[in-house]
Amino acid sequence: MVQKIEDKDKQKAEIHSHYGRFDNAERLYKDMDRKDLIVEMRMKIGDWQKVIKLAEKGFASDEIKLKAYNNLAQDYADKFQWKQAVKYFLKAKNYPALITAYTNIHDY
Repeated sequence: MVQKIEDKDKQKAEIHSHYGRFDNAERLYKDMDRKDLIVEMRMKIGDWQKVIKLAEKGFASDEIKLKAYNNLAQDYADKFQWKQAVKYFLKAKNYPALITAYTNIHDY
């Protein structure tokens, strides 16, 4: 699959990403001025904190930022860290999930 990519720098970045060297891949994508690929890679690995930071810098759309907030909130909810989940469900405007989170911390 990597062999089908014509751009050698992109090939290198994909290899770094495959082997878990995400910061190296990000550096290569940044050098190529492919911020979209940085965001895509971080989303693929579930690094929602980083996706949010990138979106706040203007590297991603508001829609992606909302998705990142929601996924981060869900990660906290899965760990029963409801107060953190509330914070990000609010930012994601996910009101049904927010009700569940508030209920779990007994905040009516």
